[in-house]
Amino acid sequence: TTQARWSWGLLAVFGAIYFVIAVLTSEVAAELAATMVLGLPLGFYLGVAMIIAGLVIVRYYLARIEG
Repeated sequence: TTQARWSWGLLAVFGAIYFVIAVLTSEVAAELAATMVLGLPLGFYLGVAMIIAGLVIVRYYLARIEG
């Protein structure tokens, strides 16, 4: 169904975002994640971005299935 395709699509988007952020904050890219940006490490901003992306995707999903 169309709703199932949207669900799997949003899951794929979230999974891709999670994978990219996980790689950028992994031990291999620790130096990049430790780069200071506005007084905080880049890894912190990536973590906050992951939380925000999750909230936005869930909000979009809920608005789509209810409407």
